Amino acid sequence: MEYRQLGRSGLRVPALALATTAFGGQGNFAKTGSLGLVAARRLIAWARGAGVTLIDTADTYTRGLAEEIVGTALKETPRALDDLQSAGKVRYVGASNYSGRHLMKWLAVSKRDRAAHFASQQSYYSLQAREAEHDLVPIAPDQGAGILVSGPLAGGLLSGTDRRDCRPDAESRQLTDRQRAAGARHVGRPGSPGLAAGPAGRQCGPHRRAHRTAVRGQSASADLTVTESERVRLDAVGAPPLRDRHWHQAMTASGRLGPSVLSLIGRHLRR
Repeated sequence: MEYRQLGRSGLRVPALALATTAFGGQGNFAKTGSLGLVAARRLIAWARGAGVTLIDTADTYTRGLAEEIVGTALKETPRALDDLQSAGKVRYVGASNYSGRHLMKWLAVSKRDRAAHFASQQSYYSLQAREAEHDLVPIAPDQGAGILVSGPLAGGLLSGTDRRDCRPDAESRQLTDRQRAAGARHVGRPGSPGLAAGPAGRQCGPHRRAHRTAVRGQSASADLTVTESERVRLDAVGAPPLRDRHWHQAMTASGRLGPSVLSLIGRHLRR
């Protein structure tokens, strides 16, 4: 398992995390699975054996049952998190699904009050959904808040478990027609490298059979190495256009831009 530095913290995390949306099987997240305590313990043990030492959970997953299965929930206030960190009960704290504006407000308040600094930010981010690049991605090098990606396979759209020519069954997470249309622009586009990580040529069928091998298949993807030319081609498939202030910077100040701005517009300067 590959381990990476998380922002400016002293923490190294695995390239893959274990999501817990299937723990508890309640509410809308039940579509991802329904694992009880015993099954969840087995999955966590298997993940640890594979080198996955990072677990993603939230109080919104399965009406709070996911957090109950994993451990005690935390109150999301700067001082409470700071107290927990100071007491040694948690090593680092981070945010999930914040907008760029809200993330910067938290970082400013925590700096002012000398409270716990966010070491990470979790965002929905994939080749099919790249809105985070406009405001959240540049914050990583600027503020040292490393990115933990959720939904890197776009709910199965980029994994091969949900194909454009198949309608999902009732047990799967239902992608909207808008999501499918967006995915159609990225998957299997002529001249672009294949994006599907799942079995090639899989026939349409029950979601449950594909789900059985999903965890092991996705863990193997951590060993995948993408060449620079492949990365450039993949990036070009769904690269979002620059917004007004960014293309203006690219045209007028390209020689004096910092790492945070270059993380957003660097690809456009290489053209």
